[in-house]
Amino acid sequence: MKNSLQPKHLLQQIRIWFAWVAFAAMLLVFSYLFLLQNFFPSQTKKLVSSQEIIQAVSRLTSVPSDAPSLEEIQNPDLLREQNPSVFKNLLLGDWILEYQDRLIIYRPSTDSVIGIFPFLQTGDEQQP
Repeated sequence: MKNSLQPKHLLQQIRIWFAWVAFAAMLLVFSYLFLLQNFFPSQTKKLVSSQEIIQAVSRLTSVPSDAPSLEEIQNPDLLREQNPSVFKNLLLGDWILEYQDRLIIYRPSTDSVIGIFPFLQTGDEQQP
C-alpha cells in the first residue's frame, strides 16, 4: 500500500514545485517591467523633437520669443552637485530650456514645469 501512495505524493510534490517556479518567474518578469518603467524612463520613452518640448513648455508657462538651447538630463546627480538649489528636484529625462533671461526645467513624464529660474544681471551686463 505504501508503493501505491508514492506516485500520488511525488506528483503532488512536482505540482507544488512547478507552481513555485511559475510564481517566481512571474515575480521576476513583473519586477523587471516595474523597474524598467519607473527607474529607466529614457529607455522606454518615445523620442521627441526640440520643437515638441518647446511647444509643451509654452502651453504650461509663458516663454520668451527667442529660441532656447535645450538639453535632456542624462546625469542629474552631477548637476545637483554643481548647483543644488536649482537642480535639487531634477530627474533623469527632464529637459533644461535655457533662454537669454531664464532657465526652465520641464518634466515630460508628468508634463509639468519643475522650475523657472531667472538669470540675475550684474551692473556690468545691463544695457542702457
